[in-house]
Amino acid sequence: MAYHKENTGGITSFLSAFLARLSPREREVVRSRYGLDGNAPQTLQAIGNRYRITRERVRQIEHGVLASLRAERHAFVGTFVKAALAELDRTGGVAHETAFWKAMQQTLKDKNPVTLFANAGAFLLELSGAATLHSDPTGAWHPFWHASHKARKRAEQFVVKLASALEKRKQEVLAEKQFDVIRAEVARALRIPETHAAHYVTLSHAFVESPFGEMGLASWAEVHPRTARDWAYLVLKREGKPMHFSAIAAAVGVHRPAKYTNPQTVHNELIKDSRFVLVGRGLYGLRESGLIPGTAREIISHVLRREGPLHAQDVVNRVREQRVLKDGTIFINLQNKKHFTCLPDGRYCLREA
Repeated sequence: MAYHKENTGGITSFLSAFLARLSPREREVVRSRYGLDGNAPQTLQAIGNRYRITRERVRQIEHGVLASLRAERHAFVGTFVKAALAELDRTGGVAHETAFWKAMQQTLKDKNPVTLFANAGAFLLELSGAATLHSDPTGAWHPFWHASHKARKRAEQFVVKLASALEKRKQEVLAEKQFDVIRAEVARALRIPETHAAHYVTLSHAFVESPFGEMGLASWAEVHPRTARDWAYLVLKREGKPMHFSAIAAAVGVHRPAKYTNPQTVHNELIKDSRFVLVGRGLYGLRESGLIPGTAREIISHVLRREGPLHAQDVVNRVREQRVLKDGTIFINLQNKKHFTCLPDGRYCLREA
């Protein structure tokens, strides 16, 4: 490839020669505006302050330099742009900024620091006008490059359709891990190749991966936990059995090491959230797993109402599926004649009102 033959020093070596004919101030304006020294690009105002000129004057200098450099139509720029468009075509006409520059650097075998390479590459694409960087001020999108307005709209349409489909089938996605299946369905409906659809997902902040590797919408607490109780829910759902609040806090700390999780805070949050059921001394489980809230007597009443008369040991067995209680505690509650009656055959039932 001409990129390698023309310039063994990579993109920055080319730019040094390419910009050499500019005046020192023109060269410094361009380097500062595009971060061609490896630093963050500077604003017109910051550069103007350094040279004691207006930001409008800096803009004029930049505009003039770009117009002059565009007229040269250098072969190196053409080769670079060709590679960039090929990479964009591979990902459906759009590309996540970070992934795009990583792929470009690998393709061109450029050894420059990644930030410097990305800044220099952005300068060449701006110079050519072949691709545009989309930076969304609302924060809904990651910065991404796109080759055309049509490609950008296609990606945006897919993201909107996928988010809507996921919201309608939330329980299916969470319970059966159907994110990839639904993504493929939406892609087929819009006649988008699966590889492109997978890439489009990476462009939007609407989709996230949970701490346990499951994809979903960022608005779902089950996927993107924010509070202690959200994290506790994820931990209990993954464990599939009741846990002591201190163990829950410890598990949350493993997955959220940057922030201390206070066990008492977890206990306080869980006891007032209807998603959780206290099943024993400090032990919590999820209501959605079939656990029933209430006291031992209330659980016995529920069991007898659901199954009819039962022998004492059967009652104990059913209640212990719901609570961590001693057999004696259950037997004592069962003897409460105000609520339960022992039939002649030894079975217990609810006392008639």
